[in-house]
Amino acid sequence: MPLAGLAGTSSPAGRIAPAITPAPQTGGGGSVAQGIYEYWANGRANLTLNFSIRGPGQYAGSNGQAGSFSFDPGSQRIAFRGGSLDGVMPAGFYAIYYAPQGRPTVSFRNSGGSEAAFCQKR
Repeated sequence: MPLAGLAGTSSPAGRIAPAITPAPQTGGGGSVAQGIYEYWANGRANLTLNFSIRGPGQYAGSNGQAGSFSFDPGSQRIAFRGGSLDGVMPAGFYAIYYAPQGRPTVSFRNSGGSEAAFCQKR
């Protein structure tokens, strides 16, 4: 498809900083959207690492094992304790919660900040 055929406007000249859409403030979970999150890494789904946010600070893994989480809206970091996600990522990794294109996402990042895997709300 030719570029001229696409809708929209040209971006301004100069460096444009990447935008991170703030996480939606919908439905409990301590500002984390409730629902089922599907895990993806290396272009493949991993059903054993799916989880659901059940309410403020509470989640359950795909195996039903309950755990808790904390979310810092300032840094966007989310940390899981107990349950099936506790200790899943290697040392130095961390997770952030945000909403690219409005879709609630937990992104697992390496120490350099690059995304290694993610979970998106269904």
